Amino acid sequence: MKKFGLVIGVVVLVLAMLAVGCAKPAGEEYKSQLVFAISTKPESGDYPAQTRIATLGDEVIPASVTITTPGGSDAATEALLTGEADLCNSNAVTVIAALEGMGNWEGKPRENILRGLHPRDLQDNVVSVVAGSGITKMSDLVGKSAFYGHPGTNCNANMKRAMVALGYDEDIEEYVGSLSDGVAAMKDRRIDAYVKTTRGEVADATHIDIMVTQELELITFTKAEVDKIHEMYPWITYRQLGPDAFKGQMKVYGEGWVNTDKAPTLCNKDLPEEWMYNWVKHEIENWDDLTALMGSLGTFDPLEFPMWVSEVETDFYLHPGAVRYYREMGVQVPDNVIPPEMK
Repeated sequence: MKKFGLVIGVVVLVLAMLAVGCAKPAGEEYKSQLVFAISTKPESGDYPAQTRIATLGDEVIPASVTITTPGGSDAATEALLTGEADLCNSNAVTVIAALEGMGNWEGKPRENILRGLHPRDLQDNVVSVVAGSGITKMSDLVGKSAFYGHPGTNCNANMKRAMVALGYDEDIEEYVGSLSDGVAAMKDRRIDAYVKTTRGEVADATHIDIMVTQELELITFTKAEVDKIHEMYPWITYRQLGPDAFKGQMKVYGEGWVNTDKAPTLCNKDLPEEWMYNWVKHEIENWDDLTALMGSLGTFDPLEFPMWVSEVETDFYLHPGAVRYYREMGVQVPDNVIPPEMK
């Protein structure tokens, strides 16, 4: 009987030691269910890659990830900033607007509870018109109708801002609807222009859908127009398309300047460092998996800084788990993106 009691005592002691050894380190508790807000709709060309980012991360953290589609980058970022989501896909311009109290956050800057994890995309918002329409420059849209992108997206917001800055907004009829509504309206020639995000200087899936029945061409901004837009909205970024942009798909008119953005995946700053270290590591180690879903991800190095950090100065920080991983990979992480909690 004594031996039996001794055995029981030893077993209890071993179990207690195992329990202590398996317990999460201090500060690692968060919650078992995370919400990931993606910044697009199912009909968009980058929906598969965005959702795969969430499911890849789900494979390496001790919490399950639920995907939501709140309606665009502004809505996804707002969900993260209000605590409705724990992670999101967004873009640099939206982050700047939210933290600095600009755009949809005019006069109401948000507390910075977000942290960057890894790049998601380098994207351009382009304006397409039907070939032969006679529309070859932005001013030709005056008196016409245009779909600026799905409401709540950065694409939609930045096109509206550009038209306001150029003084065209009151003379262009905006067609408001979902992405699929915009595609249908363009196919039926009920609108004159269709604005949509593209990646890697290739047509989006929705452009290809439209081109089944309509040949499309692109109109672009002039440098003078970009300068005028920057007088009112200095944080919105533009770049000039390369000479072979959209070659074989859509003819490009004008000087080639388009609204562009760097798109990171973000998370709440309170997510455990170990979780986000494993998340970033797993995502980048499986970059080919993501590239297979969206080829433009293969056009840049996810470890290259500051490719996906905006040129505009703002308090944009990486998550400590991300910093740790990048440093392990030999990346010289810029000091201005090291979060306060690591200083």
